[in-house]
Amino acid sequence: MKFKLTHLAFALLSTSLVAGGTLAHASTEAPQTDVGVESVSSSERLIPLEGGRNFRDLGGYTTTDGRTVKRGKIFRSGVLNGLTDEDYTIIDGLNIGTVVDFRTTEERQTEVTQWRASPVEHISTDYAMDFAREEFARIFADPNVSAADIEHAMAEMYPTILDSQLENYKQMFARLLQKDEGLLFHCTAGKDRTGISALLILTALGVDKETAIADYMASNDYLDFDAMLPKKGEQQDGPHAEMMALFARLPEDVLQPLMGVKRSMIVAAIDEMEREHGSIIGYIHNELDVSQQDIAVLRSKYLD
Repeated sequence: MKFKLTHLAFALLSTSLVAGGTLAHASTEAPQTDVGVESVSSSERLIPLEGGRNFRDLGGYTTTDGRTVKRGKIFRSGVLNGLTDEDYTIIDGLNIGTVVDFRTTEERQTEVTQWRASPVEHISTDYAMDFAREEFARIFADPNVSAADIEHAMAEMYPTILDSQLENYKQMFARLLQKDEGLLFHCTAGKDRTGISALLILTALGVDKETAIADYMASNDYLDFDAMLPKKGEQQDGPHAEMMALFARLPEDVLQPLMGVKRSMIVAAIDEMEREHGSIIGYIHNELDVSQQDIAVLRSKYLD
């Protein structure tokens, strides 16, 4: 079976999965990531928030020239609407000055961020998902759909993120250049749109491709698949009830590429950048208007 799943469909998926709080909060246990590259302490990178989701420090990685990405400056996360007062007390100590929200207009309206830490600049772009929900439901209603089918579809979707988030990426890099306070970027699960964003920042700072991919893959350690899945026989309500019922019908292993991340997915985005611009850095230069001089400034600000 072969089908195309666009980024438009993914945002609908994200909204459906989190509508009832079905995405788990990040675990506070130290996950083990066997990626065959530099060993880093995931437990030190995690910000253990009670209502957080995949909230972690992007610092601590070693660059190709032996420097280290500063801790406490750049953070990645999933949706923020579940943060508690205690969480905001912790966040207040992170000195965050900018929050970049990659979610759609509908996602931001469905799960509203009620920011209660020190004032920040919020960056987002209004865009809608026009993928037909009936078509999306048809794909997942197919009794023969497999994990490989979903992984392939997600990999086809990933390059479209580069287009839909272009303006957000430009503004994100501009703030990294202009401001000294910390920056937080996030989407819904903190794994797909956020995952590509982390890859771009780490690459700009001089972290090698495999280490940046390892940071992307670490989302599998922070998201609890069992908690994310609707339970079979459970009554589904709300605007996405039909979609949630379809998810509940499918085995967990079939849904894994949707709930977590797969290397093929981020590689699809990397391949697109390399095909169109020669490299990830080429994409950053050509599409995000980040010059080589800007790269030098970023590295002076965010590397030890």
